[in-house]
Amino acid sequence: MNYNSFVDRLIALQLTFDLEKSIQVFGELGEHLFEKFNKNERNILNFYTRLDAGNKEKLVEFITSIVS
Repeated sequence: MNYNSFVDRLIALQLTFDLEKSIQVFGELGEHLFEKFNKNERNILNFYTRLDAGNKEKLVEFITSIVS
């Protein structure tokens, strides 16, 4: 995957990220982390920087699985 494709997917996720997707990505922590996403003004980059290493990995795996 090239850089532009990843950024496009990141932007798409920011625009469509909801509670259901958060639970899909993070499991039991999905609701809690979705609240954090909203507290970060729905900014995916700010949200990402506040995740621990394991949840960062989960989010990146999800982003790379999105079909463009």
